[in-house]
Amino acid sequence: MHINLILCLLLLISAYDASAGSIFIYVSQGKSCSKATDPEISILEKNLEDMILSLKAYFNGEIASTTEAAAIVNAGLKFCDDESRRKVFEFLLNKLNTENVNKNVIEVTRNYRQSKIMKELIRDLKSDNKSPWLLKHINQIESK
Repeated sequence: MHINLILCLLLLISAYDASAGSIFIYVSQGKSCSKATDPEISILEKNLEDMILSLKAYFNGEIASTTEAAAIVNAGLKFCDDESRRKVFEFLLNKLNTENVNKNVIEVTRNYRQSKIMKELIRDLKSDNKSPWLLKHINQIESK
């Protein structure tokens, strides 16, 4: 119950922070690729491992930065390479392979459902995976 309240407050604060400008997290396995020059755009840079840890913390209601939470909630993840994109998407899809999935996992995954790599991963999982929970949650993501 307390975690849900904290997550709601975090989302409200994040939405307020996000209204001041755009917030993006650039994820890479190496050098930076962000090119923001607009002062209304906030940029965070994370390596792949730190981004996965941030997503875990966000899904557990433990993320400390409202700026980071705003980027996660508002589809603000940008990827410097396809491998980083694939690893983050695989992490998100693996979080769906349980009966009771945190609704934030579904929402964040839904934000990227139109990505070519996400579509490929989902197609492969649907054809290869027989987990009823994973398939159920993938169908939820695709339905909206």
